[in-house]
Amino acid sequence: MLSYTFKQDPAVTNKAVFYLRYSSENQTENSIEGQRRECEEFAKKHNIDILGEYVDRAKTGTNDNRPDFQRMIHDSYKKVFGNVIVWKSDRFSRDRLDSLKYRRELFSNGVKVLSVTEPNIDGPMGTLFDSMNDGMNQLYSEELSVKVKRGQNENVINGKSLGGYRPIGYNIVDGRFVIDEKEGPIVQEVFDLYGRAGLSMLSIAKRLEAEGKRKNDGRPLVHNHLEKIISNEKYIGVLKCQEKRNDHAIPALVSKELFDLCQSRRTKRKHKNFAMRGKEEYYLSGKVFCAKCGAPYLGESGTSKNGTLHTYYKCNGAKHHRCDAKSIRKDDLENGVCTMVLGLMRDDLVADEMANYIYGQQKNDCPEVVAMKKRRIEVETQIDNFVKAIGMGIVTETTKSALLALEAERKQLDDELARQSIKLKSFSKEEIKASIAEFAKYDYSTPKQKMALLNTFVSKLEISDGCEIKGQFNLFGYLPSVQFNLDDMTIVRINTSLLRQVAISPALLGFFRAWVFKKSPKNTLESSVNEPRVRLRPNRSRRSEPSICSGS
Repeated sequence: MLSYTFKQDPAVTNKAVFYLRYSSENQTENSIEGQRRECEEFAKKHNIDILGEYVDRAKTGTNDNRPDFQRMIHDSYKKVFGNVIVWKSDRFSRDRLDSLKYRRELFSNGVKVLSVTEPNIDGPMGTLFDSMNDGMNQLYSEELSVKVKRGQNENVINGKSLGGYRPIGYNIVDGRFVIDEKEGPIVQEVFDLYGRAGLSMLSIAKRLEAEGKRKNDGRPLVHNHLEKIISNEKYIGVLKCQEKRNDHAIPALVSKELFDLCQSRRTKRKHKNFAMRGKEEYYLSGKVFCAKCGAPYLGESGTSKNGTLHTYYKCNGAKHHRCDAKSIRKDDLENGVCTMVLGLMRDDLVADEMANYIYGQQKNDCPEVVAMKKRRIEVETQIDNFVKAIGMGIVTETTKSALLALEAERKQLDDELARQSIKLKSFSKEEIKASIAEFAKYDYSTPKQKMALLNTFVSKLEISDGCEIKGQFNLFGYLPSVQFNLDDMTIVRINTSLLRQVAISPALLGFFRAWVFKKSPKNTLESSVNEPRVRLRPNRSRRSEPSICSGS
């Protein structure tokens, strides 16, 4: 247990952070608010300054797979706070070994764990109390898990509700599913219109609204409701949990044949090719230029004799007969550039340079912190001047009040700088390089993913004869200039004289931090792109399909 001597910097004895957590999706933000309120009252009562908080929502305490919990443990090594305040010890952990491990880690960093609702005892008796408390927390969690699973299994076997939201079309009476007289026929109509009539979700929603068919609470049935209805096995009588399944637990509203027909249509719809829509998105628009005349390449489209739609980029000078540059198929150019971007990240030289640069950028303070540190020096200088004046016998009420005000400002600046220091995690070069290698596997198979990749990392492309392209890329502030050939995707030259660096933007550095934290690159990268850059209506003139680099 925590038997060795506890050492804590006196400067952080009255500084703390909150750790707040709830474990179930059924709980709400009110749970966090309640914990925060009582933790604030505890801190105020014991004259403790709060530097920040770490919050894990819908995360179980039976393991340590909690992002903000891990960030808190990591930040304890910065030694800017001396206490972690929790509402109750089970918020910290419900696993006895995890609790011991992380309490010891915090303890070695000079950090105490303080509970709002339980005694905080120092010394050997505190060690005994913590051990008993951790054991009780784990016992409660394990017993609860067994009871919940047993109850869910019994409910599935007996055809009883598992709780949660009431599915549209049913009522819950004495714990059992009963068909709702008003909503039940609507659900049957939805399956029939989708599976047999072949209507889209949007058409079904409009039809139901026109007929005045709504949910019992008066709200209309929108696209999301219909998606959930069509995919829910409850409507064919199935009730299931993690360990049990009962195929005849609920009164069925539709037949299995109709349900399977709807699922088949959903699967086909997911893989449907939407390339023939009336609007096309050209993700490199504004970034591609002609090496001959300097004009931009613009997106165009046209249909061939068999009605197939073809999309490509065309030099604006060639379009107006001022240049003889060839057109390039849209997909070939965009896919080729995506391949080149990710290929650069797989290149050892480029990956090393990127890792070194991103690692170095982490040490740079943001403008706010720079301003606070500068002000901290100014305040310290002014305090020294006042102390010298007092030493020379210059003591007035104005001197005293000004000195007190400066000392209060210094404390405020110190606290804010401490808060800033725990906000962001720093990563080693090895972690950064491993993340670059992982990011190089980015999947750009969907339009949204491709748009995100191109908009984020491509600065400018110049196209010469023979599909030779000179590309300028921004890889998290690292700017390689690369020449490659689109026909065979061979790199002609990486211009090392142009391998240079610029200040990395906060958005890109924030994205990279999120990626190293193992968030999906797809979700994180796409979140920075709200709308496509350009959408052009296709030119419906009849054209034959160009080659990768064809004549205009």
